[in-house]
Amino acid sequence: MIKVENVSKTIKGQRILNHINLELEYGMVYGFVGRNGSGKTMLLKAICGFITPDEGRIIIDGKELGKELDFPPNIGVIIEKPAFVPYLSGVKNYSVGMKQRLALAQAFMEKPDILVLDECMNGLDKEGVAMVKKRILLAKKERKMVLLCSHIANDLQELCDLIFEIDGGSIVSEK
Repeated sequence: MIKVENVSKTIKGQRILNHINLELEYGMVYGFVGRNGSGKTMLLKAICGFITPDEGRIIIDGKELGKELDFPPNIGVIIEKPAFVPYLSGVKNYSVGMKQRLALAQAFMEKPDILVLDECMNGLDKEGVAMVKKRILLAKKERKMVLLCSHIANDLQELCDLIFEIDGGSIVSEK
C-alpha cells in the first residue's frame, strides 16, 4: 500500500502540491487527470522519490520515503518524455513512438509491483496503445499497482478503478 499523507510542495514560491492525501492499494489501476500544470506529474515524482515534499510524508509498504527508503523498491516508471543515452547505437534515430515503446519495455521489463506511467501512450500507434492497455490490465490481474496519467479521458475510464482529478495541486474529485 502507498499512503500519501498531507503532502505539499512549493517550488519557486508556487504551491505545486497542496495537502494531498491518498491511500493506494495493490491490484488497482489509479488514474490522475488534470490540465497541464495541475500537479499530476509532481505527485508522481514525489511518490517515486524524485522530489521531496516540504510537508507530509509518503509511506510505501510501511516504510517512509526519504527516511527508510530513498526510492520505492520494485517500481517501473515513465515520467514525462523518455530519455536515453543519445550516443548509443539506434536510440538517437528512433521515432517518438519507438522511444516510447522502449521506455515502456523498460518500465514493464522486471515485472515491478508498482507501475508509474505518466502519459505513457503518447506517440503510440493503435497497435502500441492496444498493447499498453493489455499490459496494464494484466498487471492489475497480477495484483500490481498502476498509477496512470493521461490527457485521454477514455483511456482512463476504460482502464482505471478510480480516477483522481487534480487542479491547483489539490485533489478536487474522485470518480
